[in-house]
Amino acid sequence: MITLNDKEYIGNQDKFMEYALHTFRFKDNKESAVFSNAAKDAYCKAINESKNRKYSFMEFQVRDEKPCKIVIELFTDIAPRTCENFVQLCNGFKKPDGEQLRYTMSEVTRIVKGMYLQAGKLKVTKTPATGASIYGREFEDESFAIKHCEVGMLGMCKRGGTKNSNESQFYITTGAPLSFLDGENVIFGRVIEGMEMLRELECLETTNERPNDQVKISACGTFKAPGK
Repeated sequence: MITLNDKEYIGNQDKFMEYALHTFRFKDNKESAVFSNAAKDAYCKAINESKNRKYSFMEFQVRDEKPCKIVIELFTDIAPRTCENFVQLCNGFKKPDGEQLRYTMSEVTRIVKGMYLQAGKLKVTKTPATGASIYGREFEDESFAIKHCEVGMLGMCKRGGTKNSNESQFYITTGAPLSFLDGENVIFGRVIEGMEMLRELECLETTNERPNDQVKISACGTFKAPGK
């Protein structure tokens, strides 16, 4: 994920090359292609052989249009319980009562332009309801170590701002800084691919911050970088 002066999001390496071409008339050549391939190999190795971080992907779909994919780096070394909840809900989790919890087919329920996108609201239908997290209940605020200092940060929503009320809903920041959320909501990951797609979702028309068109998570799960 490449940014300019830690403020303007550019995108991945390919987007950066487009930026360099249009801004400075710089064009890649055979020599720099060697470094490009080396960078891609290092990227795959960093993700697939990481021992401290996990990675997930999500595909967002507007109506019947082609889904757009994002890749998320999870801060498992900082907020392991929060990350494990997210990973399990991406891959599918079976509760003790037999009900399946999964982000797939859930919707983006809120778009606050210049701030964040909110998603991950799951329906719990079994009686008695035991909560929409893998822990069978709301769970604690694990860490406030990471601040809302840049776009693409992944955080947990809470019930009406109540402490220790995390379940399944999450948000991704599209503006920064959002210092009023520091010390209130847990940041546990960041988008490393596909932020430009979220920018497009942010531009959708809304009514009372809810998208006028249905935006659903069409697929999600553990991410593995494609290697050789």
